[in-house]
Amino acid sequence: MNSQDRVSNAGGRGSLGHEGCEGHSSLAFPGSTIMYGALLLFESEFVHIVAISFTSLILTELLMVALTIQTWHWLMTVAELLSLACYIASLVFLHEFIDVYFIATLSFLWKVSVITLVSCLPLYVLKYLRRRFSPPSYSKLTS
Repeated sequence: MNSQDRVSNAGGRGSLGHEGCEGHSSLAFPGSTIMYGALLLFESEFVHIVAISFTSLILTELLMVALTIQTWHWLMTVAELLSLACYIASLVFLHEFIDVYFIATLSFLWKVSVITLVSCLPLYVLKYLRRRFSPPSYSKLTS
């Protein structure tokens, strides 16, 4: 067993092999959806475009991680919540780039929701269809 095998099999819990990194090959879709969505849905103010794209990016990444995890550990929940707390704390430090009053509006919330949904939903549907019609070998053994 070489050192790479030992690292990937550490603790007998599996590795981030081909199945674990499948979402990284299609990162261009959520990123471009977020940027085009922010440009289309927002007024001409650059500060609003920054707020929506930054917020949608953070929420998209948190959702993608949450949808990828199959067995949750309490530390994973803490990490997700800590990431969300870091985003909220960053609003204090990035106040010249993000309009905090705009973030509190209903307009901001529905636009962020639409852009995040449009960027996440197609990838989740593709992942579901892929697992449904071409399940991994370990799931074939258990059923």
